[in-house]
Amino acid sequence: MTNYLIFMVFVSVLYFIYYFNIRPIKIIKKVDDSSNFTSLNESNSLYMFIAGTVALTVLILKIFFFELVTIPSASMMPNFEIGQKLLINKNTFGFRNPLNNNPLTKYRPPNRGEPVVTQFPLNPQIMFIKRVIGLPKDTIALTERSLIINNETYPITRLADREIQLKGIKGNYKIYEVTIKENTWKFMVDIDKEFPVIESFEVASGGYFLLGDNLTGSSDSRFFGEVPIGYFLASVE
Repeated sequence: MTNYLIFMVFVSVLYFIYYFNIRPIKIIKKVDDSSNFTSLNESNSLYMFIAGTVALTVLILKIFFFELVTIPSASMMPNFEIGQKLLINKNTFGFRNPLNNNPLTKYRPPNRGEPVVTQFPLNPQIMFIKRVIGLPKDTIALTERSLIINNETYPITRLADREIQLKGIKGNYKIYEVTIKENTWKFMVDIDKEFPVIESFEVASGGYFLLGDNLTGSSDSRFFGEVPIGYFLASVE
C-alpha cells in the first residue's frame, strides 16, 4: 500500500510538470503557428522535464531509500574512521514516515552488536552512528573481561595496544574484541583511563541501549539513556 502511494505521488508530479509546462506550448503552437514558440522551446521544455524527473527521483531515493552519510567523530573508532563515507539503506528497519520516522510497515528489529545510524536523542536533527548492545527489557553489564546480557556471558579478548591519532594528537589505546552471535567487533579504551564498567542496567521496554566503539570517547546510552525505535534510520552494512 505504501509503495503504491509513493508511485501515485511520483506519477502525479510528472503529470503536473507535463500539464503546466509542456502541454501549454503544444496547444499554443496549434492555435497560432506564427508565434515565437519554436521547436527550441519544446526542446527546452523537454530538458526541464527530464531534469525535474531526475531531481524528483533523487529526492525520493534520499527521503525514502538511500543516503550518503559521513562519520563526524571518533566515537566509533577503531571500526569507523572520522570522515568515512557510508551509503545507508533507510528501509533496513521497515519503510518509514519521513515526517516523524515511525515505521509504516513491518520491520525487523535491530540485532545486538549491529552498528546503526539513528537520530541523536538530544537533537533529532542530527544523525549519529552507534552500536546496539541491549534490546528492550535486556539486562546488561560490561567489564574488561566480559559483556553480560541476560546472564549470558560474552568473553572480551584483549588485543595488542594501538597508537591512534585523533584530531592531530597521537595517543595509545587498549584494543578489545567481542562476539555476539554473527557480529564481531573491536572497541577501544584510552590507555590512560580506567575501563568504563557498566553495572547491571535494565533496558526499558521499547528502547535500545547503544554504545560507541570508542568507550572513552563516545556520547551514548550511558549518558542519555535508551533510544526508541522511532529514532532508528538504518543499519550500517
